[in-house]
Amino acid sequence: MASRLILRIQERSARLTSSEKKIAKVLLQNQTLVETHTATELAAKAGVSKATTARFFRSLGYVDFEEVRLQAREERNRREPYSGDESTPQTVAFGRAISEVGAVMIVGGNIRHSTRVMTTSIALATSMGELAFAVALGIVLLLVALVVNIASQILRNSLRNFGHDV
Repeated sequence: MASRLILRIQERSARLTSSEKKIAKVLLQNQTLVETHTATELAAKAGVSKATTARFFRSLGYVDFEEVRLQAREERNRREPYSGDESTPQTVAFGRAISEVGAVMIVGGNIRHSTRVMTTSIALATSMGELAFAVALGIVLLLVALVVNIASQILRNSLRNFGHDV
C-alpha cells in the first residue's frame, strides 16, 4: 500500500522541477528514508541542496520535513504488525531452514563422517568460506528433493490407478 507521501509525489510528478524529481526518485525507491534520515541527509542522497528539499516538501503540501516524518511514522504505527509483507514466504523459508540446521546440530547431527546431514555441511562450508562447495552441496540437495518429489508423485499416481485412495 502506497503511503500518502508517495501518492502526493505521484500526483504532482509532472509539476516537479528536475531537482525535485531527484528527491522524488530517491523516496520512491525507499520511502522509509523519511523516517530514518534527516532532511540534510536526504538532500545529500538525492544530490540536491537542503533548500531544494524544503521546497519539494512544501510543493507537496507539507509545512516542513518534520510534518512528513510524523505522517510517515503515524502510517507505520497504524499498520498491523506482520500484515501483508511481500517477503513473508522468503522469511518463513529462511526461518525453517535455519531452525532445521540448528535442531540437527543440537541433537548431535554434526559428528564428522557419522551423523552430519547435508544442511549442516552446507552451513559449515559457508562459515569456513568454501562457498563453491556449499553451493554445489545446495544444488545436490535440491536435486535430491526434486527426485524424491517426482518419485512420490509417480508412486501416488500409480496407486490411484490401482484404486487406492492416497
